Amino acid sequence: MKAWNPPQSNRRGPWQLCFSRSAINDIMVPKQPGGVYCDLTSAKTLPGQNTQPPSERVFSAHFIVKPIGIGGPVYVDPPYGVTYSNSSDFEGKAVFGYFDAAHPTGATPAGNPIFTVLPPNPAAPGITITP
Repeated sequence: MKAWNPPQSNRRGPWQLCFSRSAINDIMVPKQPGGVYCDLTSAKTLPGQNTQPPSERVFSAHFIVKPIGIGGPVYVDPPYGVTYSNSSDFEGKAVFGYFDAAHPTGATPAGNPIFTVLPPNPAAPGITITP
C-alpha cells in the first residue's frame, strides 16, 4: 500500500524501514507499535484484505486482473477494489517505494532488520503489467 508517512525532515527519501524479525518470512507484516517502522509511519488507508486499514504488506509479486469486455485498458486489484490504466498508474497509486528484502542495510538495537527504501522513479516505472 502507498499509505506511509515519511518524516517531515526527509519527504523524498531514501528512508529506513524496519520490521520485527517475524515479519521477514511473513508477507502480512505484523503491526508495529504506533504504526512506526523506523523512518516511516503507517497511515490509515483504504480498506483491503478484509480490514481497515489493512495489514502492511510486502510484495515480491502482486497480481491484478484485466477483465475481458471492459473498454480501454483497465486493470483491477480485487483485494483493494482499485483500478489502474497501466504500470505507471499502478505505481503512482499503489507503490510507495522499493527495497531489497533479501539484503538488510542494518539492524535496530533490538536486532530487527532495517532496509533502505527508495522512492519510485516516475520516469521509469519499477514494475510491468503483462496484458
